[in-house]
Amino acid sequence: AGDIDLEHGQTGKNSDKTAASFQNEKSFRQAIENSIPSGIAVIDETGKQVFVNQSFCKMVGWDEEELLGKGPPYAYWPQQDIQNLNNAFEQTLKNNAPREGFDLVYQHKNGNQIPVNIIISPFIQENDQTFFLANIIDITERKKTEEALIKSKLLLMSSIESQKETNIFSTDQNYRYMYFNKAHWDSMKFA
Repeated sequence: AGDIDLEHGQTGKNSDKTAASFQNEKSFRQAIENSIPSGIAVIDETGKQVFVNQSFCKMVGWDEEELLGKGPPYAYWPQQDIQNLNNAFEQTLKNNAPREGFDLVYQHKNGNQIPVNIIISPFIQENDQTFFLANIIDITERKKTEEALIKSKLLLMSSIESQKETNIFSTDQNYRYMYFNKAHWDSMKFA
């Protein structure tokens, strides 16, 4: 009952408990990593990709085996956006990534463009090696909504400004202007 594990200085029972505990912790960590809907990718200080979760692989269309061990330019970097991606990458390695992250474009294996927001956090392992963990969120829907709002605003503005003889303005509760068209501006210059 008291077998000694010479390498770890533990009895056989304690060693078995430690191994089981480690396996449970590893399974728990993997379950968390794979249940997160955003992509997670980790690079080392040389830029080599050392970890990706399933959500990231699904997002970009490449398997873990195709991504790990590779350095920049990564397979999911579209050729036409290499300069922006390189700039973000260099800022990251210099530990100058913005808190709000980078809005960039990745490319799926099938060629489709994917607008993403990437928030990067450095972390140091026991051997003083620095790694960078990236949380990658597909912002395709946000970009579509932003574009729709811009188009709607342009349409509204052109409709309002096309009314050359009509004064159009809006105010807030304190009667401060929120908007006025050129016709209103022109008439108020003489008031």
